[in-house]
Amino acid sequence: QAVPRGLEGASAGRGLGHRFLKHLERTRVLLHVIAPDPAEDRSPVEDLDALEQELRQYGDMFDGRPRVVALNKVDSEEGAALIAETQAALRARNIPLFPISAHTHEGLDRLLEALWRRLEHFSVPG
Repeated sequence: QAVPRGLEGASAGRGLGHRFLKHLERTRVLLHVIAPDPAEDRSPVEDLDALEQELRQYGDMFDGRPRVVALNKVDSEEGAALIAETQAALRARNIPLFPISAHTHEGLDRLLEALWRRLEHFSVPG
């Protein structure tokens, strides 16, 4: 399973590695932004799985931390086609999906409101 570029081996300290993941330790909510990839052998859900695998390999400090996933590029044909499939996969994991377009700003208000609600209800241990 391919890890999105720039995150390969982060849990092992490669690239921005531990500096990046250490910064995440202070976050109250994890927002994963995924998008269609032109490579045929990748999917947004597989990219999310790879991100989560890196977090698990780094440690258990993210267990129980709220997750929100934004599917970007829904203004494109490829992105719009992935909404239902991605939503079904994440619903099974109890992770909300927010279809967005960074380009047109579609869905950003709903995403920001959802993030704010979660921030109000979750504090970082320690």
